[in-house]
Amino acid sequence: MKTVAGSRAPLLMLLLTTVGLSRPAFAYVRNETASGLPFAWKKSCAWMTAFPTELPLMTRDEASSAIAASVAAWSKQDPANGACSYLDLHLLVAAVGQSQPPARNDGTNGIGLRRDTWCPQSPNCYDPAALALTSVFARTSTGEIVDADIEVNGVNFSWADVTRTAPTGTEQDLQNAVTHEMGHVIGLDHTCYFGSGARPTDQNGAPIPDCATASAAVMETTMFPSANTLDTNKRTLAPDDRMGLCASYPVASDPMSCPAPTSPDAGADAGPTGPDAGLDAPARDAGSTAPSKQGCSCEMSGVAAPAPGALLAGILLVMLRRRPRRRPRC
Repeated sequence: MKTVAGSRAPLLMLLLTTVGLSRPAFAYVRNETASGLPFAWKKSCAWMTAFPTELPLMTRDEASSAIAASVAAWSKQDPANGACSYLDLHLLVAAVGQSQPPARNDGTNGIGLRRDTWCPQSPNCYDPAALALTSVFARTSTGEIVDADIEVNGVNFSWADVTRTAPTGTEQDLQNAVTHEMGHVIGLDHTCYFGSGARPTDQNGAPIPDCATASAAVMETTMFPSANTLDTNKRTLAPDDRMGLCASYPVASDPMSCPAPTSPDAGADAGPTGPDAGLDAPARDAGSTAPSKQGCSCEMSGVAAPAPGALLAGILLVMLRRRPRRRPRC
């Protein structure tokens, strides 16, 4: 018996080692205030407004559907999310001809394409290599997100639903990119490091990997900041992404507060939860907007993007403090 047990011990150790090596190392990164408070919406829900537009390869309705699917990917309406997260995301669609306002703390959490200019606050221009940019407004005292806007680069890139449009090889998938951006909207950061500024850490306190040398598992996450043309991988959340969602908005901590929208909106609901009366206007800080930039858009000039693919998203973090008003500069 001792001989048999002794012969099995190395095999057992080998199996345990193999299982340990094959188990995925789940990791996610949350945006934080300077004092280390994580960003998050402090209510049970958040309201977004889509500003879809007619594109050469997408109708307005197709663009609206792509945006709606991107929002739903992070919402509790997806049963896989609802099992562990309380966050309920709603989407309204602006009226035809209504333009997306500039990214600012105005109570409208907009999602739209910039087709005329990638310098919406001229003369300050966004990085032309960025597929999109998300601006997040949060309180420094609590990390509470009060406003967020997604701007998609329709100037330098061609957009489509690449699963439905005969591709030429140069199109970016709109749903793919907006799903990534929605991760920033709920408070998540990129899963790799560009080598600019302080290196973020994951939820375990471990430094995140360099984007250029990231593993296949990291590259497969929705929050990896690079996308190939025709890429649809980021449409669905990887386990790391869902872990970040559920850790940020765990069912057990549901604040059970989802105020009725208070600002009138001319659009119709495009989400899965039925018609809505309008757009929720988050409470605004009485102070100013003092910018704190992070990510791969405004500050990435001269920095190579992860290859292959284009920079999927930058994120402009605007922290709300009680100071004299000052315009954020990108």
